[in-house]
Amino acid sequence: MKLMFLVVRKPGLVCASALMSCLLILRLLASMTPLLESVVVRKQKYTDSRDHLSEGILEVRRTGINFDSLLRTDREGFPFCRRGQVVMILVTSAPWHAKRRTAIRETWAKRRDRGAHSWQVLFLIGQRREDGISPQILGEQRAFGDILVGNYADSYRNLTLKVMHGLRWTADNCEPRFILKTDDDCFVNTDRLPRFLAESNGVRTGLYAGSLFAPGKREVIRDPLSKWYVSRDDFGEEEYPPYASGVGYVLSADAARRILEAAERVPRAHGGRVRGHPGQGGRGSRRVERALHQAQRELEGLQLQVPHGHPSPGRRPAEGGSGEHD
Repeated sequence: MKLMFLVVRKPGLVCASALMSCLLILRLLASMTPLLESVVVRKQKYTDSRDHLSEGILEVRRTGINFDSLLRTDREGFPFCRRGQVVMILVTSAPWHAKRRTAIRETWAKRRDRGAHSWQVLFLIGQRREDGISPQILGEQRAFGDILVGNYADSYRNLTLKVMHGLRWTADNCEPRFILKTDDDCFVNTDRLPRFLAESNGVRTGLYAGSLFAPGKREVIRDPLSKWYVSRDDFGEEEYPPYASGVGYVLSADAARRILEAAERVPRAHGGRVRGHPGQGGRGSRRVERALHQAQRELEGLQLQVPHGHPSPGRRPAEGGSGEHD
C-alpha cells in the first residue's frame, strides 16, 4: 500500500465538519427543507438474492434510497457483531480485494485484548456482475465473519448504496457508539482511535468528523468522460456543499441515524460523499467547538489514520476507495 500520513495536526480525523457547514463540528441536519418530488426514477442493474444480475428499479431518486432493495433475502454468511461497542469500523472493499482484506486482518484489525474500548471491523462489498456472490466470498465470510455483502453490483456508481447499506445494517444490528467509514487501502490506528472516542472525545452526539474539503476544492465534474462525472440532472449546483473526504470519517450513532432517515427522502447522491442537500443548513455549537478545542491538545501529534496517497481533492471531489472506486 502506498501511504500518505494524515496527522491530527491537520488535524486528521478530528478535522470535523457537518453536513452543510464550514465549521469544524456541527449538529447534523439541524434543519431540513422540503425536497423535490419530481425527480425521475431511473433503471439500474442490481444483483438479486439468487446470485445473478437482473434488471430492476432501485427507488433511490424520487423518494431516496429504498433500503429493502439493498438487503439480501438469504441469511447465509451474515456477519456477527456485539451490540454497544465503542466503534464499528466499516471498510469499503470489493470482491476481488481478498489480499487487501487479508493484510488488514493481519495488521490493524488483528484481534487482541481490547478491554473497555471494544471495536470491530466490517468489510462492505457488493456482488460481481458476472457471478454474484462467489464461493470464495462465502468461504471468506465463514472463516472470518467480517464481510457484509449487499444486494447490488459492486461498482463505483453504487458506492453510495454500499456505504448506506453498511450504515443501516450496523445501526440496526450492532448499535455502536460511533462508526468509522474508511477504505481497504487505508491504515487505521486501532490502538488510539477507540480509546480517544471512549475517553477523550467530548462530542458524543451530532458528530461527523473527517478531513473537510476547502472551498474551491468541491467543484462538480461535468466532463462525461471523467470517472467522477455528475450531470446537472443528478446535481444542479456547480459546487458541492462542504463534506468530509471518504478516506475516513467518524459518525456518532445519532448522526448515522439522521443520515439514514434523510437518505430515504433525499434524491440519490453520487460517489462516496456523505453530505446534505441544497437548502439544508447546519448550525454551529459553541459547546461542540469548546470540546473539540480541549480534545485537540491531547490529540496533537497523534496519528489516527494513514490513508493511501491520492490526488488533490479538487480533482477528486468524490473519494471512492476500492476496486472500481480507485
